[in-house]
Amino acid sequence: MIQSSDKPLQIISASAGSGKTYRLVLTYLELLFTSEKPDPFSHIVAMTFTNKAALEMKTRIISALEIMSFPAQFEKSERKYEDILCATLKISPSQLEKKAKRILLKILHRYEDFKVLTIDKFNLRLIRSFAKELDLPADFEVIIKEDEVLEIVVDQLLNDIGTPNHEKITKLVLGYAEVKLKEGEKWNFRKDLIEFLSILKQEKHQQTVDKLMLYEFTNEDFQSIQLAIKKLRDKFRIEVDQFLSVLERLDFFSDSFKVAGASVTKKMVAKLKKQREPEEKFLSDPAYISITEGNKSSPPNPELSAGTAHLKPIYEAIQHELELLLSVRNNYHNMWLLQLLAVRLEKMRKNDSLIRISEFNSLIGDLVQNEEAPFLYERIGNRYDHYLLDEFQDTSRMQWLNLVPLVHNGIANMNLNFIVGDPKQSIYRFKNGIAEQFVVLPEIYNPDNDAELAVKSAYFNELGKKNQIKQNWRSTQTIVEFNNAVFSHLGDNLPKETKEFYMDILQETVSNKTGYVHVQGFNKKEFPEEKGNEVIQTLAWIDEILADGFLPKDITVLGRRNSECNRWAAHLIEAGYKVISADSLFVNSDIMVQWIISYMEKRRTPGNENVSKKFISQTLLVKRLSLSTYEEYIENQENTRYKKINEAKFLLDFYQSESTFYYNYQSINDLVMKFCDLVKIDPLENHYVHHLLDMAFQFDLRYGPDLQLFLEQYKQSGYKSPVQLPESDDAMTVMSIHKSKGLEFPIVILPHVSMRNPDKDKEKYYVEIEGRPSLLDSKKTSKIEGFEHYPMVEATQIMTDNLNLYYVAFTRAKTRLYVRNLYEANKEEEKLHLALEENFENGWNENRTELKIGERLPKNTKDENNREKVSDFVPTLLRDFLWFPSIALEKKNRQEEYTMSEAQIFGNQLHLLLSEVEKPEEIEGKLDELIDDGEISFKNRERILTETKRVFSDHLTELYSAHKRILSEKNILFSGEKNSRPDKILIVGKNAIVLDFKTGEPRKSYEKQVSRYAELLEEMGFKNVRKGLLYTEISELRWVE
Repeated sequence: MIQSSDKPLQIISASAGSGKTYRLVLTYLELLFTSEKPDPFSHIVAMTFTNKAALEMKTRIISALEIMSFPAQFEKSERKYEDILCATLKISPSQLEKKAKRILLKILHRYEDFKVLTIDKFNLRLIRSFAKELDLPADFEVIIKEDEVLEIVVDQLLNDIGTPNHEKITKLVLGYAEVKLKEGEKWNFRKDLIEFLSILKQEKHQQTVDKLMLYEFTNEDFQSIQLAIKKLRDKFRIEVDQFLSVLERLDFFSDSFKVAGASVTKKMVAKLKKQREPEEKFLSDPAYISITEGNKSSPPNPELSAGTAHLKPIYEAIQHELELLLSVRNNYHNMWLLQLLAVRLEKMRKNDSLIRISEFNSLIGDLVQNEEAPFLYERIGNRYDHYLLDEFQDTSRMQWLNLVPLVHNGIANMNLNFIVGDPKQSIYRFKNGIAEQFVVLPEIYNPDNDAELAVKSAYFNELGKKNQIKQNWRSTQTIVEFNNAVFSHLGDNLPKETKEFYMDILQETVSNKTGYVHVQGFNKKEFPEEKGNEVIQTLAWIDEILADGFLPKDITVLGRRNSECNRWAAHLIEAGYKVISADSLFVNSDIMVQWIISYMEKRRTPGNENVSKKFISQTLLVKRLSLSTYEEYIENQENTRYKKINEAKFLLDFYQSESTFYYNYQSINDLVMKFCDLVKIDPLENHYVHHLLDMAFQFDLRYGPDLQLFLEQYKQSGYKSPVQLPESDDAMTVMSIHKSKGLEFPIVILPHVSMRNPDKDKEKYYVEIEGRPSLLDSKKTSKIEGFEHYPMVEATQIMTDNLNLYYVAFTRAKTRLYVRNLYEANKEEEKLHLALEENFENGWNENRTELKIGERLPKNTKDENNREKVSDFVPTLLRDFLWFPSIALEKKNRQEEYTMSEAQIFGNQLHLLLSEVEKPEEIEGKLDELIDDGEISFKNRERILTETKRVFSDHLTELYSAHKRILSEKNILFSGEKNSRPDKILIVGKNAIVLDFKTGEPRKSYEKQVSRYAELLEEMGFKNVRKGLLYTEISELRWVE
C-alpha cells in the first residue's frame, strides 16, 4: 500500500499468475483517490510493453471506477477494489462512491489526459514535443512495419545494379554475393540483404552503427589492409624457411628420421612447406609436440625443439593479428554496403518525413538524458508526478535511460513511482529487452560504469525498495508446486550471470483445488519410434480432455515456432476440430475470401487463361464438385497440345450469364459486395468476408477504385491481415509461446519441447577492430583473442531465453498441463527430464517415460452454467449506412481494362509478346511459352504470330541488330517520379532509343509519355535519345521530335 513505505520508488517482483495487473490497477486507483489535485489522472502515466496490455489496464481502471460509482448494479464479487480502498483511505463506501463518480466523469470528459499507454507512444509524444530540435517536420509519419521500408530501400538498390553511375553499388553487391556464395549456404539474395540491413533497428548495435556511419570506406584503405596481410604472411614465410632449413639439416623428410609420431608430422610439415601459411594444427598437434618435447618412450630432439621454440611465439603473434586483419578484409565491402544502405534509408526518412519506431529511443536519447525534468515537462505541456511501469523486464536500456530523468524528478519530490516485472518472463531480448535492468533495481543498470549514472543509481537505491509477490492466484495447487520444483531445479543450473533471475521462483498457492500434470519424456535413442508422434499424442490428450467434460475452447496448444503451430493446427482441422491459430486468423485463410480474391483476379485480367482456370477450380472447390466437373469446361484443340476453356458455358451454368458476371462497379468495396450478392455470401455470417469488405472500404478511401493496386497490396501483406473472431465454445486455440505471454488458459498442451536455438552458430557480432567496423560470426569469434567471450555471453543468454520461454509456457495453465519431451543425452531437453526424475519420486510408469501428478477430475460446470452470456459485437454492412455516388470514381484506363473487348485483349497480348522478344527466331518459342503460362489465349495464337513477324520484318529486325544492348520493360526509378517502364530501350555506348508499342490509334498523350522516358534517360547520362512509337494496328513506326 502507498502509506506502508517511506520509499517513493516501489519495485514489485511479480512471478507468473501473481496478479500484477490487479496490483497495478489498485496502485493507480489509490493514487487517484489520495491525490488532492482536481485532475489527478492527468499527473499519472502508466506504461507497458504492448498495446494489448495497455488496453487491458485502461479497461480495468475504467471498469473499476464504474463499479465503484454504481455499486448497487453489481454483485459483491465484482466489487473487488471497494473494501481495500475504503480501508486504505479510511472512508465509507458512500464516500468512495461519490469520489469515484467525480473522477470517472472527469476522465470521460478529458479522456486524452488519461495516460495508460505503451512506452513507444509516450516516446512519440516526446518526439513531437522536440520535433524542432530533432529537425523533424511537423507532419512526420511513424513506420510500425519497418521491414516494408527496408524492403523498399533494398529493392531500389537492386534496381541500380549494372546501371550507369552506380558502379560502386554494383561492385559492392557483387562482392557481398561472392562472400555469401563462399559460405556455401542456400540463400535468398534479396531476403538476405533485408536481414543484413535489420541491424539498423537493433538497439544493441547502435554504437557500432554510429561509428559505421562516420567511417570513410575507400579503395585505398582496402588496399592498405591487403598490404598489411601480405607483410604478415611474408614475415611468417621467412621464419618458416629458416625452420625448414633446420629440418633439411636434420634430414627430417628421409626415411632414416624415425621417431614416434614422425609420419603424421611429416605430412603436416609437407603441407607447411608447400603453402608456407600459418598452420595452427601443425604446431598444436600431439604428434609434433611428442617429437619436439619428448614423451616417456622418446626423448626430445634438441634442434627440432629449438626451431619450434623460435617459430611458435612468432606464429602466435602473427596469427592473432592476421585473424583480425582477415576478418576486417573479408567483411570490408559488406560493411561498406551496409553504410550505403543506411545512408539511403536516412535519405528516404528525410525526403518522405518518416520515422521508424526503432529510432524513437535514439532520437530522443541525447535530448532527454541530458536535460532536467522541469524543462522536459515545459515542452510536453504537462507535469507527471507518478510513473507506473509494467513488464519492466522487456524494457530496452535506452528506453529506461530516457525515463530516468523523469522518474528521478518524481521520487525527488517523494511521489510514488511503481515498477513491476519478472526476469523469468523475459522472452523479448530480440526486441532489445534487458532483464538485468530489473534484477539490479532499485539501482540503475550501468554496465559501462558511467560516473554520472552511478550517482543517480545510488540515489535510486536510497529511495527505492523491491518487494516480491509470493502468491499465485492463477493455477491449481498441483501446477504451482510442479512449476516450483521444476524451475527451481533448472534455475540452479543457469550460469551465474543469470541465475539470479530464478532466485524468487517459489510461489505460494492460493487455490486449494487439485490439478493435473501429465509429462511424457522419451530418450530419442531408446525410443526412436516416438519421433514424430506428437500429433497422435496431442489428439489422444484432446479426446481425454473432452471426455472429462471440458470444452474445446478450454484447450490451448502452445509451440515454440509458428511453423510447428501451423502444422499442428492443420492436423487438428484434418481430424475434425475447429481451430483458432495465428494463420487461421489471417483473412486469406477462409475459402470464401479466396474465392472472392480469385474473382477479383479474373476481373483484372479477363483474358488470362491461367487465371480463368484458377477461378473455375475455386468455384468448384467452394461448391464441393469433383474434378470431372472441371473437365466439362475444358476443350481440346484439334491437332495441338493446347486445351481451351469454354468460359461462356461455365458462366451460364454457374453465374447466369456473361453480362451478370461482368457487372459494373464504382469501388473495390462495391465490387466485393456485388459478388457476395451474386453468389449468396452473407458477410454478416462470415467474419473473414466482412473483414475483407472493411479492407476494401479503407483502400477506397485512400487510393480509389484501383483494382490492380489493391491486389498487389493484398499479395504483399494484406492477406495476413488478422481477423478478430468472437469467442467460440467449439474451437480450440493453437498459438506460439511468445503470443501466449500475459494470457492464461484452463488447459495447456505442449506437444514438443525444444530448448535449443538452431541459429546459435549463425549469430553475428558487429565489432570494431583496430578502428574499423567489422562483422564476426560465433565460430570465428571464439578463436580471436579479445573477442572470445562474445559466444560465451551469447550462449548464456540463449540458455536463459530458452528456460524463460518454457517458464512462460508452463505457467499459462490454470487446471491441467500436458507436456511431451523428446530428448538426447547431454542435450538441453534432457535437463528437464532429469529435473523431473530428481524432484518427483511417485507418479512414474514402469520405464519412467511418463509422469502423472494430481488427479484427472471432470470439469465443474456450475460456474460455466451460471456465467452470464455476453453478446458479441454485431457487425453492420457498410452499404447499410454508406452512400456511393453514381458518379464513376474509377480511373478510365482501369475501367477499360476490366471490360475489355476481344480487340483490346488481342492488342494487349500482341503488345506483351513484342515487349518480350528481341530476335525474329525467338517469336514462336516465346509465344508458346506465354500461352502455356496463360498470358496469351490460344485462340489468338496464329493471328499474333503473323502480326509479330510482320512488325519485325517491317520495322524491328534492322533496328534491333544495330544496337548491342536491348532492355525490355525495365523500370526507370527517379526521385519524385513514379516508376516509368518503357517497352524497349536500345543502347549503343551513350546513345539510346526509347521505344513504346501501341495497339490503338495515335495520340498526343503517347508522345508526351515517350518524351518523358527520354528526359529521364538523358538525366541518367545518355546522349541523343531518340523517341519512337510503333503503332501495330497501322504498322507504322513514328519518331517523335
